[in-house]
Amino acid sequence: MLVDAEIQVTAQARNGTYPGARSDQIRTLFLTARPKLVALASSLTQNPEGAADVVQDAFVRALNASSFPVAPDEQLFYMIRVVINVARNRARREAVAGRAFPWLHRPVRFDEHLGEGHDETGRLLDSIAHLSIRQREAIYLRYWLDLSIVDTAAAMGVSKGAVKTHTARAMSQLKSAIGDPR
Repeated sequence: MLVDAEIQVTAQARNGTYPGARSDQIRTLFLTARPKLVALASSLTQNPEGAADVVQDAFVRALNASSFPVAPDEQLFYMIRVVINVARNRARREAVAGRAFPWLHRPVRFDEHLGEGHDETGRLLDSIAHLSIRQREAIYLRYWLDLSIVDTAAAMGVSKGAVKTHTARAMSQLKSAIGDPR
């Protein structure tokens, strides 16, 4: 199913059938930014299997939008914003489903999947999974994608101060959960 969507998006980009953007830019954005966006979605949703679907939904929404930016330097930030919004919407739906059907909600334990010798990594990933979605966004954008505070604020749609607050609170929670390495 995902391969079909990739073929469809690539074919539509090649044919120039996306409104509001040039086909070469869209094809390049899809081919270059997709791995980063899937990693972002995976971090935000804590669901690696569903992350590609989040990105696929984000591309469909963004590329059909009339407000899709023409400037190449704005397109990645636009896509990050759309991925964040789609991930938040899915998190809300899953939270409602988790309250309605608690027996279906099984939190992922990363240390069980990593195997021997990865105890610290597993604890870190489990600790990140317990952060709020805003804190995960801030941590991921700042330290994984290496965005500046200004760029992170733009991608999250919040002020610079909110980015600093979310990042500081997340780091504090992570330090207390796994211990300060200093």
